[in-house]
Amino acid sequence: MSTEAAIMLHDAPVVKRRTRRRLLNRIGRASSSPQLTDLNSDPQYATRNSVSCISLSTGSRHGNSERHAARVAEKDAVIKNALASNTSAVPKAVPLQLSQPHRNTPRNFLEILPGEICLQVLSYLEPKELIRCSMVNKTMGRLCFDGQLWSVLDTGTFYKRIPAHQLTKLIGLSGSFIRYLNLRGCVQLQNEFHAITSTCNNLLSASLEGCSLSRPTVHRLITNNHSLIQLNISGLEAVSNLTCKHIAESCKLLTSLDISFCANMDARGIRKIVESCTVLRDLRAAECHGINDEMTLEAIFRTNTLEKLALGGCESLTDESVRILVEGVEPDIDPLTDRTTAPARRLKHLNVSKCRGLTDLALRHLTHNVPNLEGLELANVAEITDEGLTEFLPTVPKLSHLDLEECSNVTNDAMLELAKAPCAKSLRHLQLSFCESISDEGMIPVIKSCTALRNVELDNTRITDAFLAEAAGAIRRRASNNLKSRKPKVGLRLVCFDCVNVNWTGIHSVLTANSTHTSEMKSSKSNVNNSMPVCREVIHLKCYYGWQQTADQHLKLVLRGDFASSKWLEDRWADHMTSNEDTTQSSRRRRRRAREAALLDLDDNHDGRRRRRTGGCSVM
Repeated sequence: MSTEAAIMLHDAPVVKRRTRRRLLNRIGRASSSPQLTDLNSDPQYATRNSVSCISLSTGSRHGNSERHAARVAEKDAVIKNALASNTSAVPKAVPLQLSQPHRNTPRNFLEILPGEICLQVLSYLEPKELIRCSMVNKTMGRLCFDGQLWSVLDTGTFYKRIPAHQLTKLIGLSGSFIRYLNLRGCVQLQNEFHAITSTCNNLLSASLEGCSLSRPTVHRLITNNHSLIQLNISGLEAVSNLTCKHIAESCKLLTSLDISFCANMDARGIRKIVESCTVLRDLRAAECHGINDEMTLEAIFRTNTLEKLALGGCESLTDESVRILVEGVEPDIDPLTDRTTAPARRLKHLNVSKCRGLTDLALRHLTHNVPNLEGLELANVAEITDEGLTEFLPTVPKLSHLDLEECSNVTNDAMLELAKAPCAKSLRHLQLSFCESISDEGMIPVIKSCTALRNVELDNTRITDAFLAEAAGAIRRRASNNLKSRKPKVGLRLVCFDCVNVNWTGIHSVLTANSTHTSEMKSSKSNVNNSMPVCREVIHLKCYYGWQQTADQHLKLVLRGDFASSKWLEDRWADHMTSNEDTTQSSRRRRRRAREAALLDLDDNHDGRRRRRTGGCSVM
């Protein structure tokens, strides 16, 4: 029967007379439906309160079985006649909507989503997380080790914790999908990596620094990757001149090469690489033997493609080597300018640190020959003096990094020339540690003129508190390009370890300048909101270790924007230092008075007077 008919049968008004008879008639009609009859066998509906479970065929308590059977037969005959004449409202089938119980069936998204979407979801995980997820089940393991997720394999964050067999499996399954491979420090890879080098044949960048790989393994990896652009094999004992030959023959597209600290090769291998790799831009060959070879330097001069050359620690490098490097073996000299007619070098960064054979003559050879130079490292070159720097600095207007660490012959005259040079506006990094002749006389003009300075290292110099105060004022006057933020940012990293003339008062002046939240500058006219202060820059100070914790905590508060707390901290620290200074001065005053009394007593003894007995040792 339909739902409306069922509601009409059950919700009809009940008359007190013949109530029992009507109820039995309705129950008989309901139980005669074949759909409800089938439900009697279902235990889900076999409950006492369910109407559909009442069966009048057996065990009826409303009469004996015969009377009940006759009544059921009569009712069936009535229903059949009604169906035959289409006059009855009882339908042929009663559609029942039986509610199924709610079941939380677990669904695996890996089986529902397409494989491409699953890989896209997994691509947001870190390598360490992917390896952990691969242990869930086989499907997850297959997806996590898919080569498309490992086009960049950088083991820099987990190389100490991953075992050799797991790393070998990872590289073997990724295979030709890997484009950028960084195995720096993976000493656990030895014999295992040789078997899978044939699968890594599409590398664009490879870093094997610090790996304990055999020579055949390195050669096989190089010869199988003809598209290599960047290669780092520094510090490998397996690298030799034969390795350089394989690089020259197989890696024609190489633009960056690091073969520093390879003890089993010399400059002849570098010459083969420079002559074959015509697009080489970055060459790092620190502590290379025989770098003063004339043919190697001439090959570098002829190509003129290098933009970064690192020859630090090459003790065989001399002034003549630098001349061949930038002018050639037999340069043509212009009689008017007395300069070489060779084209200017494309060098942007030159590192000749610890090349103790260089003097001011090397700087004269570089003058007017490297106009695009941005970085120069001359650390531990003791023969460099003010004369060479004074002639060289005006010819490099793009210089941004200058390293003169432990150049003891550099004085304030070179710093005064640096402040007037064209590169003063572009200088960002200045290293003058252990230049004991540098003082405020040379550094104050530098900090005023070099407005782009971001890092200054002056440990073991003769600077004083006056320079720190001037640096704090110069940094506070800098205008930041980011006018949206009200919080300051670090504009200068200043290192002043072991500077004997720097006291706590100079450190306090820097802290005070950092915590001042009101800007002394007026906002520019282009700023829409003129009431908003310009975002200032502060100093990140590295000082005496006893004061460093206070300086670091103060900087955290300033960068957070909590100027009240930073002001409270610097005031408390100033009170503490003042009280300690008073105590120290009092003890010094007492010792001075004791010495004066001892001298007076000694003078009295010389006059012949009797010395008063103190009852103890005069020293103690």
